[in-house]
Amino acid sequence: MHFHGIDNSFKGDRTPGVSQKEVEDGETYTYEFVAGHSGTYFYHCHVEPDRHPEMGLYGAFIVEPKEQKVKYDKEFVLMLGERDPLLSVAEGTEAGAYLGTATENEHLNGEYDTVDRHPKYFTINGKMDGDIPPLKVKKNGKYLIRLINAGSDVHSIHTHGHHFKVVAT
Repeated sequence: MHFHGIDNSFKGDRTPGVSQKEVEDGETYTYEFVAGHSGTYFYHCHVEPDRHPEMGLYGAFIVEPKEQKVKYDKEFVLMLGERDPLLSVAEGTEAGAYLGTATENEHLNGEYDTVDRHPKYFTINGKMDGDIPPLKVKKNGKYLIRLINAGSDVHSIHTHGHHFKVVAT
């Protein structure tokens, strides 16, 4: 695992084969660090980092302040990502598994090259298009929206009829 925004040493990053030995099947490893600063962070798999995060191996890591200074009606965490369907084909071929309808018409000639990636699908919390639930808000409400770009591409966000104030980056 690799934690973004958490102050950690090189050894504490625990990259398999680089700063730690691999954790084998049946073994465990516990990550320990001081969550010294409140904020919005994220983590992702640090094995094949050019492939695994695009496959959804990431998550939000929220450190709450000791005292909440601002009250919100609700908080939302939106993790933005993208997916190249050819990666699904490559991973499914390696695993000998059924690939699903999103990749049925895709064909892979040779190995998948992560340098030459062409994402077709853009995701919010791992979902695409009509599967993404709307953010339900009330008029004059106050909401905290945590945007995390867990992908490799730039994701421009805008909404219609709402006003934002950036409180942290």
